Amino acid sequence: MRDEHGFVMEWLLRVAIWFALAGVILFDAGAIFLNLIGLDGNAKEIVEALDDHIRDGSYRTDAELKAAAKEIAKKSDAKVVAVSVDAEGIFRVTLRREAPTLIVQRISAIKDWGITTADAQASTR
Repeated sequence: MRDEHGFVMEWLLRVAIWFALAGVILFDAGAIFLNLIGLDGNAKEIVEALDDHIRDGSYRTDAELKAAAKEIAKKSDAKVVAVSVDAEGIFRVTLRREAPTLIVQRISAIKDWGITTADAQASTR
């Protein structure tokens, strides 16, 4: 009887460890996915917020645009990588943010998996 008890406890411990490991992996995958979706929305929000100001001439330089984009991006803990208006009048914003993961952000070999970059653009003409 004692041998069966030890076998059952060992099996339950293994099952618990596998469920915990699967939970951490699913949490990290979900955090990365939600970060991607959220950051894409943040980039679009910045483009929509600043598009009208570009059209009416409120922002004349890329530095002014970048400063305004940083203010909006700060609310979502995103970093503004690039802001530009090209010769054809296309306004582009690129954001970057690290997902709040449990494991991915602590392992240097896979840390890049948790860093998301999102782009958005709009015509200013």
